[in-house]
Amino acid sequence: MIGPYAAALRRLHFYAGAIAAPFFLIAALSGIVMALNAPIERALYSQQMHADPSGAPAGVEAQLSLVQSAFPGARIATYVPPPLPDRTAQFILSEADGDGHGAGASRAVFVDPYRDRIAGVIDMQSTPYAIARKIHGTLLIGPIGDYLIEIAAGFGMFLAISGLLLWASGGSTASPGAALSAHGRWRRRHLALGPLLFLPMIFFFVSGLAWTPVWGGKLVQAWSAFPAARLSAPVGESTHGAMDHGDHRQAPWALARTPMPASTGAGGGPVTLEQAVAIAAKAGIAKYRVNFPDGDHGVWTISATTISGDLTDPRDERVVHIDRRSGEILADIGFADYSLAGKAMASGVPLHQAGLGGWNIAFNLVFAISVIVMVVSAAAMTLSRRRRPGFSLPPPPAAASTRAAAITASSAIIACLFFPLTAAAFAVIAMLDFISRQSVRARLKLESF
Repeated sequence: MIGPYAAALRRLHFYAGAIAAPFFLIAALSGIVMALNAPIERALYSQQMHADPSGAPAGVEAQLSLVQSAFPGARIATYVPPPLPDRTAQFILSEADGDGHGAGASRAVFVDPYRDRIAGVIDMQSTPYAIARKIHGTLLIGPIGDYLIEIAAGFGMFLAISGLLLWASGGSTASPGAALSAHGRWRRRHLALGPLLFLPMIFFFVSGLAWTPVWGGKLVQAWSAFPAARLSAPVGESTHGAMDHGDHRQAPWALARTPMPASTGAGGGPVTLEQAVAIAAKAGIAKYRVNFPDGDHGVWTISATTISGDLTDPRDERVVHIDRRSGEILADIGFADYSLAGKAMASGVPLHQAGLGGWNIAFNLVFAISVIVMVVSAAAMTLSRRRRPGFSLPPPPAAASTRAAAITASSAIIACLFFPLTAAAFAVIAMLDFISRQSVRARLKLESF
């Protein structure tokens, strides 16, 4: 199928893997922590999360007053009702400096509604999940990490496709003698796992790339977001992304860049938390969280989304905005209102985050461990090919034909143009590889004289 181009493709596969491997290990290890988030939180924060369901629970206004008394002057950003009768309610305090709920550090205050007491407080940015997510998304180095992750994810797409092509073109066969060598044994493990991981890798890379700054933010999300023009109410300066609390996301991918509607109505008095909860019940929303108005023109927002972990069925997603003065519903956005890409992300997010139950956690753990095995087998396979002692990563032999190498490199760059950062990285790799091969040929010519 790729006959004369196999050597060149194998060499590019090696280079892409050598660059992306460390990022894959980081993503897999942090992904394991994120997949185990629910049992980890139950183990670490059982005291804060547990409530004793005896007697009548206090109303939400009484719970709110309790938190306001304990944290005077704090900005209360979100109320999360107890998910079960024996669980506490949460009030999320935001320390943002006027740029939305998610601009600063956040604390979760757990309230036992039956005993009318605060069960505990957690810094949301220091939980294992938050730390793992920072590593998973930015490598703890901010925007630069975002770009590096995007390049690595693009390489991952190339590795999955090129690996399948090499396997399908006969790369899965080896001579009996080669199969018995250390190189052959590691190669056999690598080839056995590769085809099985193809579809899961494509899914995880695409769903992860949707959050990246260039491919996700500028090419896909910008054109797939819910248009503000469809909102009947005036819009404010904040976007739905302001509902996020650092690494704990609440805004659906399809709405994250859409401006929030603004409160402009007049009424008998400001809408209370209790009234917002009653509106959620009347709208038939069972599991949700309530975001408090931010600023004079802010709105009450009832959100039930897969990305927050409140839902597992994306078809139940709802985001309802309520005028903070009149109580009028300004917007009621559901799954059916999303673009095709928005629906795909709402459906894929719970699977990516291991939010569909025990089987999903097991699936993500197996996938992450398999990725680690793939990386280790690739590294061992490469190191076993060394002819001299010392640390080196010898690439596979270059293509016999310079034309085949050029066509393969050009095809890889063109195929990756949909992922601009990865295409640019491939162009640099191809150029350096060409310079390296030319210098080797020049040296061999000199030695032949």
